[in-house]
Formats: sequence, C-alpha cells, structure tokens
Amino acid sequence: MNELVSRTSKRAAGAALAILVSLTLVPRANAQDTATSEPSAEPAPGAVVETPATTEAPAEAAVAPAEEPVVTAEPVAMPEVVAEEEEVAATEPEAEASSWTDNLSFRVFADAYVAAHWTLPNGFEGNQSAIIGHRAYDIYGGPSLAWAGLDLRYAPDPLGAAIDLRFGTAVPRLLGAFSGLPEGLQFLKQAYVSWRPIENFQIDFGQFDTIYGAEVSESWLNPNYSRGSLYNVVQPFYHMGFRASYAVIPELTLTAIAVNGWNNVSDNNDGKSVGIQGALTVGDFSVALGYLTGPEQSDCNAIPGPDDPPIAGCVTDEDLGDHDGRFRHLVDLILRYSVGDLALVANGDVTIEDFGPAGYTTIAGGMIGAQYRFIPEFALALRGEVLYFEDTDESLTTGTFTIEVAPDPHLVFRLDNRLDVSSYDQFVDNSGQPSELVFSSILGVVAHSD
Repeated sequence: MNELVSRTSKRAAGAALAILVSLTLVPRANAQDTATSEPSAEPAPGAVVETPATTEAPAEAAVAPAEEPVVTAEPVAMPEVVAEEEEVAATEPEAEASSWTDNLSFRVFADAYVAAHWTLPNGFEGNQSAIIGHRAYDIYGGPSLAWAGLDLRYAPDPLGAAIDLRFGTAVPRLLGAFSGLPEGLQFLKQAYVSWRPIENFQIDFGQFDTIYGAEVSESWLNPNYSRGSLYNVVQPFYHMGFRASYAVIPELTLTAIAVNGWNNVSDNNDGKSVGIQGALTVGDFSVALGYLTGPEQSDCNAIPGPDDPPIAGCVTDEDLGDHDGRFRHLVDLILRYSVGDLALVANGDVTIEDFGPAGYTTIAGGMIGAQYRFIPEFALALRGEVLYFEDTDESLTTGTFTIEVAPDPHLVFRLDNRLDVSSYDQFVDNSGQPSELVFSSILGVVAHSD
C-alpha cells in the first residue's frame, strides 16, 4: 500500500513538473510542439493528474496566437523612427546654411531741418559757419538736408564688420574738407572689422566713432536736435586705429584705443595717440571716465621759412621744434541717471595742449541736460553748457530748449530754440554790428528704420 502511494506521489510530482515546463515553453513554441511533447510523460492512473494536462494545453494554445501580433508589430515601428531621423537630418544643413544672415543688420535714415538764425544778417539762408562756427551741423539757414545715412553691421561671431555711409550738408563738418580726410573717404563715417574671440572681449580695427562725450552725430539718439558746443569744440569725432573692449563684469567695461589721433585717417605726425575709458553701470546710474593723449600738431608747415628743409613731400618747421613731443591731453567724464520718465546727463571735459614757444592752451567745459517723456509721443528737453578758454580768458554759454513730437516710432519732429552768449563780441547782429549773442530756432525731422 505504501509502495502504491509512493509511486502515485512520484507520478504526480512528475506531472506537475511537466506542466510547469510546458507553461514556460509554450509562448516560444507552437501548439503542435506542445501536444507532441506531453505524451512523453507516463500516464497518471488518477483523474487528478489528467485534469491539469487537458485543461492547460488548450489555454496555452489560445494564448500563443495572441503573442504573435506583438512580435511581428515591432519591425513595423522601426522604419517610422528611421524616417523621422532621416527627415530631421535632411533639414539640418539647410538651417546651418541660412544662419549667417542672423548676424546681419542695417539701418537707413534721413535727417532734414529748417533753421532761422534770428539775430544774424541773412539768417534764413546760406552757410553761417563763419559766424557760428562753434556749432556742429545746424549752420545753414532755411531748409537743409543734414544727413542721409546707411549703416551696415555684421555682428562678430567671432568675426564681424561695420560700415557707415553719410551724405548731406553736415558731412563737411564731420568728414569732409574741415576734417582733412583724403578724397574718397569723406563720406565714410565708420569702417572697421571686429574680432571677438570670447564673449566679453572684442578688438576693432579701422575707422570708428570716438568713445568720448555724451552726444553723438545722429540727432534722434540725443535729447536735443542740435549738438552742443562741447561736442563740437572740445571732443574728437572719430579715430583711425585699434579699439579693444573688455567686459570685466556685466556692469563694468574697459575700453582702450591706439589711434592716429583726433579726426585723422592719415596721421599728420609720427606720434600716435592712446586712450582708455572705464564705464560702470549700477542700476539706473552710469559713469564713464576717459583719458586720451598724444601729439596732434602737424609736422608740415604751410608757410615754410627759408631754412626749413622739405621732408616726405611736406616742409618741416624747425623753428617750432619737435611736434611729436607736444602732447594734447583730454579728460572726459560722463554721468547719466534715469528715474521713471526723467533722464539726466552731465558731461565734463578738460583739454591741455603744448604749443611749444606759444605755451600751453587749456579748454574746460561742462554740459548738463534733462529730458522728460510725458508719453511715448511727446517729450521736453533742456541743455545748458559753459566753455572756458584759459589762454584768452574767454567763455561761451549756451542754452537749448527742445520740444519733441514722435507720431511714429520711426519718425521724430524736434524744435530747438537755442541761445548762445559769448563773453566778447564773437557774433554779428542783424545790422552787421558785433554782438555777444545769437538766437536760433531749428525744426528737425528725422525718419529712421530702427
């Protein structure tokens, strides 16, 4: 009896093991393989053994066909992924080819004005620079086109470039006969190449605007339409040479220049000028302090003496000594502060120059200005200046009141009412007599693309 029980237990265990094996192998085999493998086990004498075998086989056979679609579906998905990757890869070269235009930008503008110099003889016509030469670009009476400009920029990445072209009656004051530029360059305001090896450092080489002073030649970028006498008499306009700028931190930038001099593309002596500026911005307040030094007097004498030898196509004036050793020094300070719609600016300059036997010449000047923008389309501005000429003990004071109307972000109307007062009879009145003052009204209209 015990032997029968033992044999029955062994057979039951074997049958159970066979069932477990079949459950494991059925998903990987077909129903026919499962059916043929089961008879290899010894038949069980009792129903306990036979019932699981006959019950599990049909269940596994039913499950197996359900697994087949899952296995065959996987290869179908693969071509879709590959196709998407190929499509993305195909678009990448096109994006790279067009990205260079992202660094390219341009600006065009036109700047015209109508001036009435009320206190001058024939103040509604012609060039009045012989009388009001201390002014920059509003010297003509009546209607005049001051500027027509085109600016091109290619932002350095790491190489870039800039070209600014200017045309109009203001060009001779900035770039033409009065600046000594050679023919072919009198319409070129800026032209330089840039190299930016890292994000916060850039080197420029060519002709570029000066880094000194609070005002610029583009009128709509200043609070007033006319430029002040500090801008025109004391400060340089542009330089030719190298400029390097380094942002120590986002709030502090250092700039250094090594150039031919003041407003010189081709230098008039063997010496060069060097300058530096530090600009710090803290919230709504900014300060910039700069220094420029170098020889600015010409080696050539227009009216030579009998003993002055010619050198390199010009004539040196040996009586005046070494021009390259006579330096001009400029110290420039700019302060700006904005609070809400009110913007304040102050600019101070001192220049000292060695003229050899004639001694030193010192010019000191200061400007303070304010602009309040009531709404985006309307603003008022004030500017006051004082210039002092130490060698002649003379002074010049200017005051300008400006009304601005901007009906469109790209269109600006400005009316300047300006009074200039000299400490001596520098001007001429309507009757042709010497006068200490001149009063003008200038209506300027500027259309610009940026």
